[in-house]
Amino acid sequence: MYIPFSTEKEGTSVHHAYLLQDRGYIDFISYSANQNEAIDFEESRNDRFLFAKDYIKDKTTKLKSYLKQLHIEKPLHLMTWNTLSGNTRYTNGTFFRGALVLKNALEISKDVQSLGFWINTELHEVGDIHHRIQLEGMELFHFFKGKRPAFHAMAFAEKLSGSIIAQGEDYIMTQYDGGYQLVLMNCTNINPYFSIEDAFLKKLNKDIRITISNLEHGEYQVRKYIFDKDNGALYKNWGNLSSIHGVDLEVTEYINRLSHPSMQIFDESIFGDWSFYSYLSINAIHFFDIRKTYNKSFI
Repeated sequence: MYIPFSTEKEGTSVHHAYLLQDRGYIDFISYSANQNEAIDFEESRNDRFLFAKDYIKDKTTKLKSYLKQLHIEKPLHLMTWNTLSGNTRYTNGTFFRGALVLKNALEISKDVQSLGFWINTELHEVGDIHHRIQLEGMELFHFFKGKRPAFHAMAFAEKLSGSIIAQGEDYIMTQYDGGYQLVLMNCTNINPYFSIEDAFLKKLNKDIRITISNLEHGEYQVRKYIFDKDNGALYKNWGNLSSIHGVDLEVTEYINRLSHPSMQIFDESIFGDWSFYSYLSINAIHFFDIRKTYNKSFI
């Protein structure tokens, strides 16, 4: 059953409230959450965009509370959702939001059974004869099989494993049998129109120093994945290889090959606190896979 839930009223329509009375016939409940509904893109003030940053988590919490009052405990599925995106194709492309997607997904992961996505941009926009941009959901792929930021953000969510040993506003660290994983995010909720102002964006980048204590002593191989507007963003690569004469299959396939997070690999001997710096641009994700190495004997 789909519920059109209102966060302001903290309830649903009279019709759906009536249907909820027959809870014995309900297997699961789905809902939608779109941060773009909570703002006016024409406003220049940024406080409204800051207000919207917890919209998806807050709506999920309020929906669960509403259902609890009705003594309904059914699996929840977030059918359609979106972070701040920009309401034009240009701002939607230039406003990189990988960290926003990942953070929202992680924040509600314990409350929902699944997250819904559109397969690609073409199917998402096919219902509109003018192929105008749609804001109520996110696509995993572009028109030509290129992986959109939501794809890579959810790939990092799937890659994250083990038990959480540290967590904060913009980071999460886990421990698993073979080592540790650390995710750093520079989550920034701003008006997407500002994403075309390079001077403004530079002020939002973060150069942070991380110190980690109490790691198991030993030798480690560290794999660092960087996903930001310069490493993995599809739109920028399309812009760099644009032509008034269009592009063909060869160019398209090349762009798709380029549009992946970068990877660095290095060795670390850790026998105490481990410190390092990480420079994160707006809504960047830095994913560290810190793998314990063992001496191997070869016969």
